[in-house]
Amino acid sequence: MNTTQLTPPDAGASRTPSALRRGLRTIAAGTCALALAGTGAAAMAPTASAQSVSDNGFTHPDFYAPPAELPGGETGQIIRSEPMHLALDGLPGLWKGDAQRIMYTSVGARGGEVPVTGTYIRSTAPAPGGERPLAVVAPGTQGAGDQCAPSRNFETGINVATSPPSLSPGYEALAAWTLVDRGFDVLVTDYEGLGTPGQHTYVHSDAQAHAVLDGARSAIAASDGRLSPESPVVVTGYSQGGGAAAAGAEAAPEYAPELNLKGVNASAPPLDLRATLKQVDGNLIAGVIGYAVNSFVAAEPELETVLDEELSDAGRHMLDKTANQCIGDSILTFPLRSTNEFTATGESLDQIIERRPELRELMDSQRLGQKAPAVPVRLQGNLNDDVIPYEPIKNAAATWCAGGTDVEFVTDGLPPIVPRSAINHMTPYLTNINTVNDYLVDRVLDRPAPQNCAG
Repeated sequence: MNTTQLTPPDAGASRTPSALRRGLRTIAAGTCALALAGTGAAAMAPTASAQSVSDNGFTHPDFYAPPAELPGGETGQIIRSEPMHLALDGLPGLWKGDAQRIMYTSVGARGGEVPVTGTYIRSTAPAPGGERPLAVVAPGTQGAGDQCAPSRNFETGINVATSPPSLSPGYEALAAWTLVDRGFDVLVTDYEGLGTPGQHTYVHSDAQAHAVLDGARSAIAASDGRLSPESPVVVTGYSQGGGAAAAGAEAAPEYAPELNLKGVNASAPPLDLRATLKQVDGNLIAGVIGYAVNSFVAAEPELETVLDEELSDAGRHMLDKTANQCIGDSILTFPLRSTNEFTATGESLDQIIERRPELRELMDSQRLGQKAPAVPVRLQGNLNDDVIPYEPIKNAAATWCAGGTDVEFVTDGLPPIVPRSAINHMTPYLTNINTVNDYLVDRVLDRPAPQNCAG
């Protein structure tokens, strides 16, 4: 088979003093955010947050209840919006902008119109190049419960609920903040079913692509003329968000051709869900497998029959619990668990997929990295990632290159630290965020896109 050979870019490239300062600020902010999240996780039993909570952490329950009838017509329409605070926005100069909570229309995993919520932040920092660009942030794994939505935890920093106990750190505020600081307006989608009624369609490629692209449309609609269909747009995401960004990049030419999409960053994306399953099985964050199973049953209810045949009582309990958990909750309740503990036969979930053709077909239908995007892409794989396998990302880079995409394939070579702890998955999110933003700024300035496609 003829494949494209890829050479990772020079990791030792020099930085300007201003870039170094930005990097230090980013790492310091990220360290604080992770420390804050770690403090809450170590407490095991969350206490009430400083901000009053109701409905198990839902500080704005009425906003998230969609109207009985959705507007129909073009997707990306604003259903409702309201001003919102951002965590620590009282600190002078921290957030250079103001925020709105929005609800917009999209197309869900089952092909119908659905409401999706998100956060739209208007930057007051100087725009790169003068024209205000929009960055859509596709969040990494938050969980499956409505209380986990970024538009909820962005207000508190950590959204804490008490009945049942639940912890949701707003870590994607770091990505949003650094982009707002660079002069981007930012839209952070909550995805389908995260905040709004219904099951969150976790890692469902179509639903996530639509939420991302319709999020861009909704931000333009919510901007009161500040943004226009001609405004430069970029998309970025890490982990689950990397997969959503990659799905959006592949879908954009057909689903949202009117967007002025300039480039995409997809870091540590789960492009091959079956390969990812094998890597996550027995990992500290094994509970995310429950999110994915619940997601695909919501999208294809006929899979309920398969679950009835294949799961044990322990497996059904695991799905029931994870359906409403945030990632911190799942780490505390299902750490390092293997899927053979939850099946009726004692087989792993991958073994069951292998002998069930309908499950193999489902996994194949969700595979990304086969359709070359029409815009430049920065695609990052972490060589020793203990959650997302590296090879499918490298293979996607070669396929996209062969299809004519300008791909900058980046390998993060962080050595293995603690196996199955997800440390080698989480750390590159922090260490690469400034480089990612440099890439996105260059795309909206129409600088030549770097690519290391060879052959």
